[in-house]
Amino acid sequence: MLLQQEMTWQVRLRAHISIMRLDHSIKNIFVVPGIIVPLEMGRVQFTAHLALTILLGFISCTLIACSNYVINEVLDAPFDRKHPIKCKRPAARGLVSIPMARVQWLLLMVLGIAFALLVSVPFTLAAAGLWIMGCLYNIRPFRTKDVVYQPWSLPHRCSFPTG
Repeated sequence: MLLQQEMTWQVRLRAHISIMRLDHSIKNIFVVPGIIVPLEMGRVQFTAHLALTILLGFISCTLIACSNYVINEVLDAPFDRKHPIKCKRPAARGLVSIPMARVQWLLLMVLGIAFALLVSVPFTLAAAGLWIMGCLYNIRPFRTKDVVYQPWSLPHRCSFPTG
């Protein structure tokens, strides 16, 4: 961990950009086929306006995902410090200002929702749902990432009649 007086604003800025995991944004490209296939089936003409709407949706998804990555990095930092590989992450190394990261988390969500509003109200609700799922995944008391799911131990298993 760097001492606070040794840390420059450039180091901290790079750390805050890093916890957004922009390198993972390429995954959001898989949203696009989910838009194009139904449009093609409905014989909707591809226009510049439609292309812009798809781009705005992509940006919205990316901002919401980045928001979820930020809170994940912040809340996992104490555990990551004890992990042989994850201990090298910026938050685990103490390079991230936790109060600023919380502002970053909320600001990315607000920007993601703002871009979603430019697409449509239903898209905005879906974007809000994505953000809420990220919160449920990361934040106590829910923190679903810590829940072990064993379908074979559920009380109401599905069984199909044979015969």
